[in-house]
Amino acid sequence: MAEQPAGRWAAIRTRTLETPERRARYERTKRQVLVTRQILQQIDAERERRGMTKADLAHKVGMTPSVVRRLFASESSNPGLGTVVAMLDALELGVSIGPVQGRRRPARARITQPRQEHGRAATTSRAARELATA
Repeated sequence: MAEQPAGRWAAIRTRTLETPERRARYERTKRQVLVTRQILQQIDAERERRGMTKADLAHKVGMTPSVVRRLFASESSNPGLGTVVAMLDALELGVSIGPVQGRRRPARARITQPRQEHGRAATTSRAARELATA
């Protein structure tokens, strides 16, 4: 008799978590996916708050609307940092980074309004360029 799909996935999960090293790798990956998802949800909420469509955001960052829709709709999307920064810049947002609080819950990235420098917003891209030249 063939093994049921649920039983097969349970066996794979058991093998994946059977050693401390594998469990640690699994937990790191899981945390990365959760934090990425939280950041995308915050970006999407801000986009909606501003009345911007996904297509509008896509055009501002030089992407196709279907790619942006998939990023926001998928539970496991994993955009590159450059893509996230481009979306933040398009919405004139920044990111705050802080220490991880405890081990049970993933840290929450906080999307922030950009600070003002010399009368104009300090974008994430400009801040990165300034760090690179410092």
